[in-house]
Amino acid sequence: MDCKSARLLMEFARPGSAELDAGEADALQQHLADCLDCNALAAAERRADEHIGRAMRDVPLPEGLQKRLLKRLDDERQAWYRRWVLRAGGAAASLFLVGWLGHFLFFRDLTAVDPAEVRRLVDRQDGPNEERITAWFKDKGAPVVLPEAWNLNYRLVDSYGFKLFQGRPVPYLLLSDRGGSGALAHLYILSGRQFDVEESERVLGTLSLGSRYSFLFANDNGYLYLLLYAGDSIKPFQKPDQRRT
Repeated sequence: MDCKSARLLMEFARPGSAELDAGEADALQQHLADCLDCNALAAAERRADEHIGRAMRDVPLPEGLQKRLLKRLDDERQAWYRRWVLRAGGAAASLFLVGWLGHFLFFRDLTAVDPAEVRRLVDRQDGPNEERITAWFKDKGAPVVLPEAWNLNYRLVDSYGFKLFQGRPVPYLLLSDRGGSGALAHLYILSGRQFDVEESERVLGTLSLGSRYSFLFANDNGYLYLLLYAGDSIKPFQKPDQRRT
């Protein structure tokens, strides 16, 4: 199962829901166990669901609310039937009016093309670079400084945008070793406005991910940069002159 399919199924895997069959549920759980990004996203959504659920359960219900709601629904149902009978003779005119209004509202609500997205498409055709990536984030109102510590080759960036990290949208870059193994590296840029950078750096210094994934982190420019990648070397993601050193 790929990430796209897993994130679609996560919408139907809420607690207490039976919308997924056993095979889909097992495949989703296996993917979440293997994929750091999808696992983090699923955990953030579970926390949000739990928070909303607790808030809803804590709201006291007024006495007699159910009876009042049922009576209101019954009154509105009867009123609807009466209105329907009165409008039956003018059905043709009503259909014309509804069609005209629908046409008007449809075209009124059309969304204009975002010039920033067009620029991003053009940039991806020409190949990304550090200037284009930082300009895109600046256009989105989230200016960033890319890390210099690892001499990353930003020509290898496959996609960039925002991704949830502990429930907060943060700038994110995906790098791909296109000319070699096809390995991927995930770069998260955590701002000091959202996270305690110093404490996070201390905690990460004690973290171990085992043999499948490696990670590096750097505290610079008021950001904490977190780089996750498969294998034991970042050379495939560095600029060519750095790889030879």
